[in-house]
Amino acid sequence: MKIIIKFSIILLASLSIHAQTNSAIITYKKTKKKKTFTVDKKQKLGKEKLKRFAAIEKETDNISSYLKFSLYYNDNQASFKVNDFMETPNNRYIKLALLPYGKGEYYNNVKEKIKAVDIFGDFFLIHYPKDYTKWTLLDETKKIGNYKAYKAVAIEKIKTKNGFKTNNITAWYTPAINIQYGPIGYSGLPGLILELKKNHIVYYVTNIKLNPKKQVEVKKPTKGKKITYKEFNEMVLKATKKLKKIRGS
Repeated sequence: MKIIIKFSIILLASLSIHAQTNSAIITYKKTKKKKTFTVDKKQKLGKEKLKRFAAIEKETDNISSYLKFSLYYNDNQASFKVNDFMETPNNRYIKLALLPYGKGEYYNNVKEKIKAVDIFGDFFLIHYPKDYTKWTLLDETKKIGNYKAYKAVAIEKIKTKNGFKTNNITAWYTPAINIQYGPIGYSGLPGLILELKKNHIVYYVTNIKLNPKKQVEVKKPTKGKKITYKEFNEMVLKATKKLKKIRGS
């Protein structure tokens, strides 16, 4: 009987939070695990290329450390993008710091997921299939800030010039906040995604503003050529093969 009463109190508290969350601004930061090379890869690249790569990686890591991203939520739709920053000669690697995930704007609502991105001056509105990410919910939990977070995992297979590449996704979400969205367009979990790891890239929450006094605006992007994710991926593959042919590699 005590267990039932305790569960009821938790459920009512959760429903109370859910009922109150109409809009929000959630801030995230980004980090990544350092890339390592096998002995064969090191020998193939050579000392000079490895040294150059290490210098670029250090510079992009420094830039990433101060970049902030925001998830804007209102009326059951969300927009995720990097916060405004000032480009200077010292952060010329800013575009590299945003890659491989984080460039452009990710828009979600209950029916669709769109990525608005500028590729070499051409704007695209990439529409993802509804079942793009199939989550598996796990019992594992951990504390993130003041929230109890639950673990969910997913596997994505992406076609590349070298065959299919596997993306491993791990998300930590909290049912205490009834926002089913998170970083870089990921959604569909029963609560806000507080932390998301995609391969070696990690986005983690640093600030949560629920129902801010200033109205939160979320607009569906309209600038760009509408294209499906499959069509976009095929376009990138063709461009990569063409570039490889030009370079003669």
